[in-house]
Amino acid sequence: MTDSTIFGDGVPDGAAPDDADLVLVGQSPGGTPSLVRQTLVTIRNFFMGTPTAAGDFPVSIDDSGKYVKRTLAQTKTILGVDVKKLRATVSNPQAVYAQRAQIPIIRADAALTITRIHIHCSDTSPSTELAGDLKFADDINVGGFANATVIDVCDTTNGVVTITSGFDDATVPSGKYIYFQMDASPHADIVDFYIEVFYTYD
Repeated sequence: MTDSTIFGDGVPDGAAPDDADLVLVGQSPGGTPSLVRQTLVTIRNFFMGTPTAAGDFPVSIDDSGKYVKRTLAQTKTILGVDVKKLRATVSNPQAVYAQRAQIPIIRADAALTITRIHIHCSDTSPSTELAGDLKFADDINVGGFANATVIDVCDTTNGVVTITSGFDDATVPSGKYIYFQMDASPHADIVDFYIEVFYTYD
């Protein structure tokens, strides 16, 4: 039996198919079981819908178990590859505070949104908790920090604080400097602290 007997004007052996080529399927989508011919584009659209944008990405399964198309941006969000992470350890914060209270972290090279702040002190029962704010400003010059804006208050409890919602202002414009400002000199119990900031580009 030849290709043409089964497929009609189908795909010759060894040829790469395109959207207009015909293939044999077990049944028509949504119909009764039968051997029918469908174009590749019909089968693709049955599973993922007609593409509507150049950014449409391969299919995935939604919460109801259906195949759906996703944009590139949606796929990156699902996979978590859009989340950027900064991590640092501040050693001897009492000595750092004696120089200045602000600890520069990063300059926003594009508009971004903070999604998580986490701080963990070396001592989880310090005599005095670490008190400070994550902020952004126009500059990080000594005596500067023009137009300083609080992203969120980051005072610890038992030496730890984690913030994932309820930010004072999580949207950081492009060109702003993000920094951690200590409200007071950290207690000597805190020999260092770990800080991490997660963010996504807008």
